[in-house]
Amino acid sequence: MQRQDGTSRAIRRRAHDEDPDLVRFYLDEVGATPLLTAEQEVELAKRIEAGVYAAQLLRESASHGRSLSAARRRSWTWSRRATSV
Repeated sequence: MQRQDGTSRAIRRRAHDEDPDLVRFYLDEVGATPLLTAEQEVELAKRIEAGVYAAQLLRESASHGRSLSAARRRSWTWSRRATSV
């Protein structure tokens, strides 16, 4: 893929006998990744928080020997899995 300045995203060498510019390569790769919008970031944060909370509830119920309804366990397990993206 060619960039606007005409260089490729491959590792560029300053001269034939020098090491590749790995920092530049990393920055090129990171810069090619689209960022989240504010709405996407909020939605992701909510999903993470819900998963963390669900995992905590599952651990607490297991450690206290509480039995959960099948529906509640399914819901909490789904929330925990949904955040492990």
